[in-house]
Amino acid sequence: MTNLISYSLFFLGNFLTIIFIPDTIINIFLANFSIFSLIIGPINFLIFSKFLEKKFTILKIILLLNSISIFFLNDFKILILVYTINIFFSDFLSSQLKFPKLNFLYKLMFFLASFLLIFDLANIEELLLIRVILSSILLILVLIYKLEHVELKIKYPIIYQFSTNINYYLPLYFTTLILEMFFLKLVYVIFQIGFGLILKIYDLRIRKIINDKTFNRYNKFLYLVITFLPLIFLYFKIPLLIYFLYYVSVLIFIFIKKKFL
Repeated sequence: MTNLISYSLFFLGNFLTIIFIPDTIINIFLANFSIFSLIIGPINFLIFSKFLEKKFTILKIILLLNSISIFFLNDFKILILVYTINIFFSDFLSSQLKFPKLNFLYKLMFFLASFLLIFDLANIEELLLIRVILSSILLILVLIYKLEHVELKIKYPIIYQFSTNINYYLPLYFTTLILEMFFLKLVYVIFQIGFGLILKIYDLRIRKIINDKTFNRYNKFLYLVITFLPLIFLYFKIPLLIYFLYYVSVLIFIFIKKKFL
């Protein structure tokens, strides 16, 4: 239950950030974040699945990268890259830790940081930097206390990770090429909600938190919600290509489930 609340806080923090980023820079932020995520997501998984014995060395490298990035804060794209690296590694690591309270605390701080942007106490660059610092603290704690994490068992894990990562972030990147400002924020958030719900229920099954019977029962309700979620676009007259991207990705996720879970 704690991990589920932590996951919700992390996602909500992301949504709030997207909603309150100024319209003038939303395209550059989401386009770069999506592209970097396409690359970093699989690399992150490979490191933790194939190079587990060197995990602590890799965390030290990421911390060093965080320190060096301070000298490049005037370059927004570099800051987004460093932020993306930290988001993936810290989220994956904290979610797998055999210490759910630390995961909850990290995700809570990540969520609360969003209010600095909402109440205009920090700009987007400062918010990203604060979250990089939070993830750095998490990595330092893992290094100091040698915290271990739970290994997930799944058929064809590398193929699963690559396929889900591409199917998640590639459509998100395409939305940045089609839409702008408020409409981009709206579509990006709806895509993330739909795709995120799918991957979370898959994650619960992989972790054996729910059994096959419960998984199948949840899926029936989940697919109903996901199918009708984009109907909100009708009010805003969103281009039909967006619907196509969304539903094709959902169908691919269903195929992935049947193939790998």
